[in-house]
Amino acid sequence: MAVPALAQRRPPLPSLTALRFVAAAAVVAHHTAGWQAPVVGLGYLGVSFFFVLSGFVLTWAGSLRDGPGRFWRHRLARVYPLHLAVLLVVLALPVRTPDGAAPVVQHLLLVQAWSPGAAVAANPVSWSLSAEAFFYLSLPLLLPALARLSTSTLVRVCVLLWLVQAELAVLLLAGAPRGHFLTYDLPLFRLPEFVVGAAAALLLARGHSPSRRTRRTWVTVAAVGPAVLLPAQVALGGAVPWAVATSLTLPATMGVICWAAARDAAGHSPRVFASTAAQRLGAWSFAVYLVHWPLLDLLAQALGHDHVGGLGLGWGPVVLAASTALAAAAHHWVERPAEQWLRHGGRRPRTAPARPMEPVTV
Repeated sequence: MAVPALAQRRPPLPSLTALRFVAAAAVVAHHTAGWQAPVVGLGYLGVSFFFVLSGFVLTWAGSLRDGPGRFWRHRLARVYPLHLAVLLVVLALPVRTPDGAAPVVQHLLLVQAWSPGAAVAANPVSWSLSAEAFFYLSLPLLLPALARLSTSTLVRVCVLLWLVQAELAVLLLAGAPRGHFLTYDLPLFRLPEFVVGAAAALLLARGHSPSRRTRRTWVTVAAVGPAVLLPAQVALGGAVPWAVATSLTLPATMGVICWAAARDAAGHSPRVFASTAAQRLGAWSFAVYLVHWPLLDLLAQALGHDHVGGLGLGWGPVVLAASTALAAAAHHWVERPAEQWLRHGGRRPRTAPARPMEPVTV
């Protein structure tokens, strides 16, 4: 597959690596405090951030330069070993596990997000890996098509995908059974977020600079979404439909990613993001995301809660700290060695290659 414009090696984006941990911490805070908690209850928006970020970084990194086969193998090596390890630990622990073998098989095959019951079974947060797997399968078809579009058309595609997803969210939530599943877990519904990220990376790679009027409009729309969402979330006790919240904040999400990436590409990465500590936390973020739910489940049982989460704001730092410590060990002993082993066809490399621009996933 010839995609010359996508095969260039581009500068690393350390700010996006650092922001991975911020998004993972938001999800941990959401699950710990509960969806009704003010502000932190919106932490599920971190998943949307990850989806946009994934499309952006995979495109920016030229992940398809060696063809779809190698891309898929590297993606499998990146996400599957730790997913499998955590799943096996979950099944062995005294935590809330699914009844029957079917959900477990779906988790093993990374297709759990296509089924309402399986999506919230075993390690529920891994539903997003199922969505990512769908995105990875789609990327070799989607990216060449996006690359052939003009710059102005790419901008229109981003706006159109945002509006279509928002409209579908309202329609499905209003009348369809299982509206939350269809507008949150279902990979097909989340695909526009990934595509918007990929299109934004192409725009930045082409050196696209919006006009002053366009930037003002974008900043206004990006600010209005959170300005409407935050008071509504407090007033309704967290009852704002998640898909609506995602739609309201998507322009802001895209804005943050594009701003950070543009700063990095210009060699002006904020020091706080480029620091060694921030990069290390970013490298651990995938493991933080995967391990925090079993820890939270065990803690909830120890405290006598009959459900996971909703423990209150005070437990957030505790769960995040414990998840980060466990994630550091999992990254060092499981995630990175297994990825390197699979990337090199079962042979352990003599030296671990530097990975300054790790393609992002959740």
